[in-house]
Amino acid sequence: MNYLLNLLLVQKKSNLYNMKNINEIGILACGTRMKRLYDLLVHDARALYAAHDLDLEPKWFTIIYTLSEEKEMTVTELSNSLGLAHPTIIQYVKELEKTDWVVSAKSKTDGRLRLVRLSKTARKKVPELTKIWDHMRQAFEEIGAEGQIDFWEGFNEFEASLLKKSFLDRVLEIHGRHQRKNLTMKSTTHPGQWFERKFDFENLSTTAEGLMERLRFTPLRVQEQIRNLSAAQLTQEFEGKWSVQENIGHLNDLEPLWHGRIIDIINGETTMRPADLTNKKSHEAGHDLIPMAKLLSNFTANRNKLLSLCEEHYDVLWTASALHPRLKTPMRIIDLLYFVAEHDDHHLATNNFLIHQM
Repeated sequence: MNYLLNLLLVQKKSNLYNMKNINEIGILACGTRMKRLYDLLVHDARALYAAHDLDLEPKWFTIIYTLSEEKEMTVTELSNSLGLAHPTIIQYVKELEKTDWVVSAKSKTDGRLRLVRLSKTARKKVPELTKIWDHMRQAFEEIGAEGQIDFWEGFNEFEASLLKKSFLDRVLEIHGRHQRKNLTMKSTTHPGQWFERKFDFENLSTTAEGLMERLRFTPLRVQEQIRNLSAAQLTQEFEGKWSVQENIGHLNDLEPLWHGRIIDIINGETTMRPADLTNKKSHEAGHDLIPMAKLLSNFTANRNKLLSLCEEHYDVLWTASALHPRLKTPMRIIDLLYFVAEHDDHHLATNNFLIHQM
């Protein structure tokens, strides 16, 4: 008996010591504290159900509660209603079927849908469950009344803020702001309008190998530039102009044009195909809705395709030419590659400006 008492005292002291450590950590231990609170509530809820001879896991509660008020629901309806992932609902339904809490069957009107409802045995237990849930609700209200703040209201606000902007996005934004503060040179001015740029191809001083490497690494430079930006920052507009993500999408939108113009020069066309000076494709593409990983993957693949074409026709990079339709000047393939590289840099500089406005 003394051994058991001493063991309990040691455990109590250990718990107090751990509590002190967690409290000292503060809000960074928020996830740990939530998990511990959840474990405590699950432990007690399981004990309550067992005391009433109910073989019921607390994790099933929301499904059973919802079905107790609804005659039957599809898996998708349960998922949307409860905010749980579709696979999670399916897993829980399987477990509930094994313990005779629910039954499911294909819809008679639509064989693609599976309808879930409480079993006859479960329906008989609903009145008893309702009493237990009512007592649980009263207990939660007592706990809330003992504090100085409305826990449930605060919890709802906390969750709403996380859904509006994720924890990951917030940390990335903070990290990015601190990183930008440490930069010795900040881009505080916009690079201007692309169509105002002038080019002197007669005195071009470069190598084909250098230009192709510059072009090859543009997707990697983009990836590094946006590394610490959240999804919200990537799609943030500034004075009605394209977002960072839209600028990146625009670079990929023009890859077919560059590729086609090189083909025009190779085929001996006198004038290269024109560009859409309104950028209709980029305006209507909805780049902010496309995952950034997909945009970068497509851009990388298209850029590699462009460079492979140049490598195949390396012998004519400095010789064959065609008239640029807007600049009204002849351009060799090497000149066009320089033009594309400068266009890349223009949008990278634009994004750098946008990032420093955040």
